[in-house]
Amino acid sequence: IKKLFDLHANLRYIAVTDGPGTAFASDGINLFSYTVPRLPEIVSTLGCGDTASAVFCTELAAGTPFEISFQYALGAASANCLSSLCGCFDPVKAQEIAGNIKIERVPRS
Repeated sequence: IKKLFDLHANLRYIAVTDGPGTAFASDGINLFSYTVPRLPEIVSTLGCGDTASAVFCTELAAGTPFEISFQYALGAASANCLSSLCGCFDPVKAQEIAGNIKIERVPRS
């Protein structure tokens, strides 16, 4: 993430997903890790990345802080896994999942 910020001076935010693994988001100063709760079942993962990107950008445009925007994006992407339709998720379930995501500020090294 640091290297990307070094290479591209105009970047404002970077958000990285890793399926069910730890996700990360940064504004170039702060770095946050996100632990997403395990889902009881996965129906389909198609469209999850697009869903996360759409929700992340929508929340940023609405003025939501980047670290919270990504939390909502991960909740929506996770809720999308519960549907067989791409980009189709239950917003209530997405909020529930987002509320259970563990966010930690990663100390600077």
